[in-house]
Parts: sequence; structure tokens; C-alpha cells
Amino acid sequence: PKVNRLVWAIKSPPAESSNPRMICCFDSFQYRPTHENMMIMDAETGKLVPGLSTDWKIDLTANTVTFNLRSGVNFQEPEKWGQMTADDVKWTFDSLIKPSDPPSNNTWIQSFWIPTVQDVKVTSPTQVVFTIKPHINFMFFMSDSASQMSVRSKKQQAAEPEPRTLEQKPPVGTGGYQWMERKAGSYIRFKRVEYQHWNKTPEFPEFEFR
Repeated sequence: PKVNRLVWAIKSPPAESSNPRMICCFDSFQYRPTHENMMIMDAETGKLVPGLSTDWKIDLTANTVTFNLRSGVNFQEPEKWGQMTADDVKWTFDSLIKPSDPPSNNTWIQSFWIPTVQDVKVTSPTQVVFTIKPHINFMFFMSDSASQMSVRSKKQQAAEPEPRTLEQKPPVGTGGYQWMERKAGSYIRFKRVEYQHWNKTPEFPEFEFR
């Protein structure tokens, strides 16, 4: 890298937030450097490939989807918040659909998530099973294409309250960048994590959406 901070100038999003629980879809670029999903959509083939889950299995009735999770995935600030487990995945979903303060702007909660997902069960620290009403968009919404189930740390959010302003620290994720600072309507700055990321450690020490 020729510079310390890579800057990407982009149009301001209609809804601003660094918290994955608050927004989704087209506005999710704001937290994609910091948060990851169960699956990744390959940019060249359009196929779903492993992300935070190494593999998954859909039963013959399409009523259950079992995800096997990747081991050794750090949350940012791992000395405080540790590594991702199935409890974090279940907690991420539970906190997504329950009434919240501040309230979420995710319009899919009532129309998709609540009627589609019947139950989420942790069967081991590295396995979680979703019981669903079969829906063509379920796998898509679990992937980074929609970024609606970007995994957050249960431990961290039990210890620290959710942010109420854009300038406050958001929930930690598992991405290769971690949140550094933000100014509403101006910029979001990230810094590279200080450990070897499970997928790919970023080349630039800092990244900014301006």
C-alpha cells in the first residue's frame, strides 16, 4: 500500500448506522468492513460459498437448515470478547426480531424473519439449526448479499449498551476491519484488526467511507 488510509468517496446512505441490527440491504455497506455473515456470495460465479459457516445442510423437507460454524473466528478486541460460537449466532437472530430500543429500521423483520424462522437451536458450540417455513430467500438473507444476519457478540452486548448516536462505538463483529470513528453525514473510519484474520487480513491499515 502506498498510503496508510484508503478513502472511498460515496453518496450518503438514506439510513445511517454502524449497527447491523438497525439497517440492511443497500445500506449495509456501512458495516460490511466490520461484520460478516454465515455465507458469502462469490462475485464471479454468484454461488454461495462458506463464510462464518464452513458448510450447511438442508433437510429433504426444507424445514431445517443446519450450519456448521468455523472455529477460531475472533471478534474484534478478542482479549475482551473472545471467539464466535453458535450462541452468538442464535443471539444475533433473537435480538434482531425482538422489540428493541432504539427501534430497528430493518423492514424485513415483520415481513420475512418472524414468519419464516420458527426456531433457532444451538446443538453444539460450532453448530446451529434453523427451523423454518421454507422460503426461497432464506439462504440469500443469511448471506452477505443482504447482510441481515451479520453476526455480533453476545458477550459484548451484554456488557456494553447499544449505541444511541452515530458517534458511539457500535457492536463488534468478526470482520478484518474494526470501527474507529464516525461523523454523521461526513465519514466512517475503520482500522485493521491487530491479529491474523481468519479469511483475509486487509492490506491498508485504515479504511474510510467519505
